[in-house]
Amino acid sequence: YIVHGHEQGAYYGTGALAEEAKTAGADIVLYGHTHIADETRSDVYIVNPGSPTHPRAGTPPSFAVLELEGPNVNTVFYRIEATLQGIRFIPFIPKKAGLWK
Repeated sequence: YIVHGHEQGAYYGTGALAEEAKTAGADIVLYGHTHIADETRSDVYIVNPGSPTHPRAGTPPSFAVLELEGPNVNTVFYRIEATLQGIRFIPFIPKKAGLWK
């Protein structure tokens, strides 16, 4: 299930995203809006890949790759580092954004 996230109030939590996904019969949600890489694993797996061009809250430019194999989902987040030598994609584990307490 893919949504932008603004209509589901993603800045205030991911509960509405999970409920909407369940209603749609989905068990994975991909969303954006906050531009902050994050993942939540529960009965619905919720992923925000961050933003490669407009990261927020001090997070690095990033994207995520999801690999689906049967019922298993493996997600790797990559931060983007640009130098004079070129662009590198470095795996990282996103910290909880602190948006939701």
